[in-house]
Order: sequence, then C-alpha cells, then structure tokens
Amino acid sequence: MSFTKLTKYLDLLPEIYGIPACELSVCKGYEKVYRHSVGDLPYGDKTLYRMFSMTKLITVTGIMRLVEQGKLGLDDEVSKYLPAYKNLTVEKDGIVVRASNPMTIRHLLSMRSGLTYSKTKPCIAKAVEKGNATTREIAEALAGDPLHFEPGTDWFYSMSHDVLAAVAEVVSGLSYGEYLKKNVFEPLEMQDITHFPSDEQKKRVAPIWEFVAESYSVKPAKIAPPMSTIYESGGSGLFASNDEYMKLPQALANGGRAANGYQILSPETIELIKINHMEPSEQREFSRGKPGYGYGLGVRTLINKSDALTQAPLGEFGWDGMAASYSMVDTDNKISVVWTTHVTNCRPAYREIHPHIRNLVYDALGIGK
Repeated sequence: MSFTKLTKYLDLLPEIYGIPACELSVCKGYEKVYRHSVGDLPYGDKTLYRMFSMTKLITVTGIMRLVEQGKLGLDDEVSKYLPAYKNLTVEKDGIVVRASNPMTIRHLLSMRSGLTYSKTKPCIAKAVEKGNATTREIAEALAGDPLHFEPGTDWFYSMSHDVLAAVAEVVSGLSYGEYLKKNVFEPLEMQDITHFPSDEQKKRVAPIWEFVAESYSVKPAKIAPPMSTIYESGGSGLFASNDEYMKLPQALANGGRAANGYQILSPETIELIKINHMEPSEQREFSRGKPGYGYGLGVRTLINKSDALTQAPLGEFGWDGMAASYSMVDTDNKISVVWTTHVTNCRPAYREIHPHIRNLVYDALGIGK
C-alpha cells in the first residue's frame, strides 16, 4: 500500500488549479489508511466547510431510514405529506396545464420530480422574500410554480431534496435539523456538523473561493445568502469538517454499520440507493460531466467502468458539492473517500480532480491492477 502518487498529485493542486487548500481522507473498512492536507488550514483537521450538495447524501440516509422503518414509502405521493403537492401544474410548450402524474418520494430522491433549482419563480420568490420562511414553507412554495416536466418522465437536477427535508419533518414531527441530529448525527457520533454554526464554529470555516477559468486561479467568492434565516435545507446548507462528514460514507461502505457498531442503514437499502434510475437518453447528457455514471437515489452510481476509466466496481457511488468537495463509497471493497475544499465554479474538479483522486486511491490500495 503506497499513497506516494496520490500525495504528489494533491500537493500539485495549488500549482495546477490554484486551489488554496484541501483535505483528503481515505478509509478501508474502519481504518483511516490515508489523511493528507494541502495549503493553509489554520484549524487543521478541525477546519469546517460548507458542504453544499454533499448534504444530499445525508438527506438520502435520513429519508431511507424512514423507509426502512415503514413510516414512508418510495412510491407514496408527496401530497400525502405535503398537501400543496396535490394539484401540481406543468409547463408544456409554453402553456401551463394540470400535471397528469402525481409526484412521489422516489421521484424526489432520483431527481425525476420536475422541479428545478430556480429560486426566481413567483411562488418561491415570494416565500424567500419573507426572510424567515420555514423548511416546510419553502417546500410548499415550490409546489405553486409550474413543473419543468411531468413527474417521472425526465431527469433534472433540482431542489427535490429540499422537499424531502419537509417530508421528514411531517413524518417525524421534528424540525429537519432535529430529525438529522437524532437519527443520523447522534447515532454516528457526528458532532461537528450543523446547518447553523455557532460563533466558535464560524471562526473555523475555511475561506471560500471562486475558480477563474481563464487563468486557473481563484478569487474570493460571493455566495448568495440563504433563502431564509431559519431554513434547514435537505439539498445544501450543512457545515462539517472532513473527519465528521467521513463518518457517514465510512458507515455506508461497511454495509451501513458505523465504526461504533450502529447500523444506520441495512445493506439491502444501500443496494437500493445504488440502482440507476436514468433512461439512456438522460444518461448520455449526464455522462458528459460524469462519464460512466448514472443517478440512483440521490447519488451518482457507476454503471460503466470502461467509460469511467476506473478500477472501481460497478455501484461505486457518492456525490459532490458546489465548492468542489467530493465523496465516494465502495461497498465491495469497503472504501470511503472524502475530499474537502472550498472553491466554487471549479469545473475541472468534477471532470478531472475527482476521477483522478478516485483512481489514485485504487492504485494506492492495489485494487483492480
């Protein structure tokens, strides 16, 4: 086992891409076999990052726990929990009509809901204007604007997981943050993770940068304010350190059992998460950014090794974030990987850095040679 090549590659990231700082953790089973940081991290392994869309992996876990407990069904209609979703509309050829298909929990998880990430549509914009809209109010506002397409007929990256957070609130009777705390964070002993950092935690949040494509450098990023001062997003919004976030991918890589022995999800449920829900036509578009991958329940999932140019097994899964961070789970080899950084708009991260880190991890572990 030698991580020399991986270390050399990470150390070159500031020079090649201008990335000021990053951290990488690799676990095999319950052993952390590699940990390396690059750049100026004043708080070391206690540095916090905005996880952005890597929040989605946590939301998927929280929702699938409800499914395992029989409190929620994948094919339940969303309107069963959020009545605003009973009379959905959809825009077809510029005309708004009544939606023919009901939206389901499975549609939300697999990004086949018809929702988008637009926050400027009338109903959602009106809710955001309040400044203190709740998680459920934001989710219900989304139902008031026409859908992008009929639920279940296409794939589009959207605020679907934000709606799932509201569903979790209704089913559990807790705020989304409290639900995650009691059902994901406390069982996995994830302590340094939150939607709302304390004053002490705010001091440890890494500076956030924006990638400048013309010069492969970075400049200070301007991040839009949250939609609400009290909004707990299921699709974004969590802050965490690399080590705290790793506790979930590590558990998932080991059949759902955490290092402390807690069974967060069953192996069968994890296999369900990995199933590709994309049609071939959708797959072609998605593969432009993630060759060889489809989309399961809230995660990319490897469906073609030759297209991905990887030693990873089929079903390797995970997700990434707007500031370029990356997570990977391999249940076959019990490998979990978390790379954290704070650079937005860094397209090379998704096309080049993430796949290269993945392949160098397998090379270091001597898997697939």
